[in-house]
Amino acid sequence: MTAALAEAGGDPTQVVRTRMYITDAGHADEVGEAHGEVFGEIRPASTMVVVHGLLDPRWVVEMELEAVLTTPPLGSDKQEVDDVWKKEQRIARGERSAAGA
Repeated sequence: MTAALAEAGGDPTQVVRTRMYITDAGHADEVGEAHGEVFGEIRPASTMVVVHGLLDPRWVVEMELEAVLTTPPLGSDKQEVDDVWKKEQRIARGERSAAGA
C-alpha cells in the first residue's frame, strides 16, 4: 500500500478512505490491527466487509485506498492540475467561472 502511494507521489497521511474486503470474519482483528499500525493516527473513513471470495482463492484480504494527493502525479501537466484544483475550489465555494463552471 505505502509503495503504491509513494509511486503516485503520496504517503499514508493523504489517505482519506480505506475499504477492506476479507473472506472470513475471523481475520477481522488481525486486519484491523494491521490497518491501525499504518492509519491509527490518520484515522481515514474505513469500512471492512466480509465477502464470499476474492479473485484469487489464495487471497484472504484485499484493501482499497483513496487519497487526496497535494502534488500532481508524475507525468501530469502541473498547470492542468492547478486549473482543475482552482475550479474545484470555486465550485466548493459555490462560485461559477465566466464560462459557467
